[in-house]
Amino acid sequence: VSLLGDFDFGPIKSLSDIFNTNTSGAPTASGITSVIATNVISISAKFHPKGNQITNIILNPAIQTIGTSPFGYLNSCRNFSPNVFTNLTSLGAYMLNYAPLTDCPTDFVFPLLTVLPQGLASRSGVTSITATNAVEIGAYLCHGCSTVTSVVANVNCNIVGARAFESASKLVYLYPFLGKGLSDDFGTRGNNQANNNNNNTFNGCSSIALPLLIQSTNLVKLVYNSFQSCINLSDITIDAPIATLASRSLSKISPNAVIKWVQGVAPVIEANTIFGNGNKRIIISLTTTPALN
Repeated sequence: VSLLGDFDFGPIKSLSDIFNTNTSGAPTASGITSVIATNVISISAKFHPKGNQITNIILNPAIQTIGTSPFGYLNSCRNFSPNVFTNLTSLGAYMLNYAPLTDCPTDFVFPLLTVLPQGLASRSGVTSITATNAVEIGAYLCHGCSTVTSVVANVNCNIVGARAFESASKLVYLYPFLGKGLSDDFGTRGNNQANNNNNNTFNGCSSIALPLLIQSTNLVKLVYNSFQSCINLSDITIDAPIATLASRSLSKISPNAVIKWVQGVAPVIEANTIFGNGNKRIIISLTTTPALN
């Protein structure tokens, strides 16, 4: 069976993986350009894993669950509705992955989600995400998203995954940033490679200029490239038992940045870690002066 053009699911309330090309007997959906599912309350993972030709998606504003990667790569998706998911309690990874979203509101709101999932807005046209109940930010959340300016989570959000905001060059507001009780796997959770080069949590966030608070009782290392090229980052307070600032974790931030070290243990600072633009040394306020390896 080959399906073309607009596809309206009418009164159907649940969409399974009927277009999953790994499913025996699945219909060919390579010609579908529009998905309309205004009564659906549940979409399974990989409902339509090859959605790169879809330009229009309209879902039920009261939808409750959406699985992982429901539409695959949405390279052509200009319109995605709704942008406010009032009843959504479970959301898998990569819902808006690669979607340009040029013809619809791009400020997305998820009032009930407790986890902002992996890759939600990766390389998409999303401009803001608000999820005031979310206590976890997944890996790759806004990775490569050059349009996002604001992300708001719960005040107690303490988990931030690998590469969550890498190259989010227009991000100016993140709440909290980063706040209290950070988990000991800050910047590494969800890392899909076994090397340090994948932990670029805020690498390239060149617009963010908020005061940064890193507070934790068990965070012992600020990982590779954590805040590299955050050129406007100038006010940093570290209240954590960090023993190592990994290579480039704070490189190329503001040349006038001040790092205020609350706890008295001086860290090991790896090479190329604390140089600002023009190789100017960053002022560090410590109870003891750390050695630069």
